[in-house]
Amino acid sequence: MLREDGYPCLFYGDYYGLRGDHPIECQKDMINQLVDIRKQFAWGKQTDYMATENLIGWVRHGDEEHPKKLAILISTADSNTLEMNVG
Repeated sequence: MLREDGYPCLFYGDYYGLRGDHPIECQKDMINQLVDIRKQFAWGKQTDYMATENLIGWVRHGDEEHPKKLAILISTADSNTLEMNVG
């Protein structure tokens, strides 16, 4: 949802939840926060930082109408650091 390429896709079950054999709790609050972040900050060119398969990040640099920058860091392993330039 916060990357430059592609179109954001929200799944019904993630937003409203699902019942049944494999229930999924709704994530409205978190998704609404991501939508707000996208509207405010996910503009302009993007610089990717792919350190390892467990540690990635990117920076959205804004544009003339939306000058604020956005830095995203995703880690699926132990704590680590990733140097990213936001200008």
